[in-house]
Amino acid sequence: MHSDLVVFGENWGWQRTGTHHLVRHLAAGRKVVWVNSPVLRCCPTCPYVRGQSLDTGEYRPDRILAPLARYLATDPAARSDNQQLLGHQIRTALAALEVRRPILLTSVPNAVDAVGQIDEHAVVYYCDTNFSRLRAAGECPMAVMEAELAMRADLIIAATPELASRFPCHRTVIMDEDQAADGSWGARAATVERLLDRLA
Repeated sequence: MHSDLVVFGENWGWQRTGTHHLVRHLAAGRKVVWVNSPVLRCCPTCPYVRGQSLDTGEYRPDRILAPLARYLATDPAARSDNQQLLGHQIRTALAALEVRRPILLTSVPNAVDAVGQIDEHAVVYYCDTNFSRLRAAGECPMAVMEAELAMRADLIIAATPELASRFPCHRTVIMDEDQAADGSWGARAATVERLLDRLA
C-alpha cells in the first residue's frame, strides 16, 4: 500500500509544472493534500512566474489548501508563527481525510516550515530548479530555505546531474539516471513511486 502525500507546489490550476504532472500519476492508490505556494517571486530573478489557470476538470487532489501563512517568513518569530499556522491547517486536512504519517513531497523550499509539524513519515525534495543560480542567492529567501530543506530531507530527487551535485550524494537520486525512464511523466512518476515506496 502506498503512503499518502502532502505536496507543496505552485497553485493547483496554474500553469502546470513537473510537480503537477508527477502528482497526477502518483495519485492512484493515494490520498493527496496539495498545498498551494503562490508567492514565490521573492526576487527579480526567481524562475517562478504566475501563469494562467489551466484547470481543465481533470484529476484534482483530495484537498487543495491555500494556507493562511506567510510563504517567505525569514525572521525566527515569523518562522515560528508560520510553522504553527501551516501545521494546524495541514493537520486539519489530514484528519478530515483520515490520513496518518504522510510523506511530505515538495518542489518548493518554503515547505521546510511544515517539516516536523505534520507527523510526516518522510520528507522528499523533488528539485527541478537551481535556486543557487539566482542573483544574490546567498540573500534569497528561497535559496536559504532550500539549504535548510536539503539538510532535513530524507531523500532528494534531482532532475539533472547538475542539480544533484549541490546535495549530499548519499541522500540524492538523479532522475535522468534511471534506465527504465523514457522521459515521459508516467515513467518519471514510476521512478518517484519506487523511491517513495522504499521510504514507506
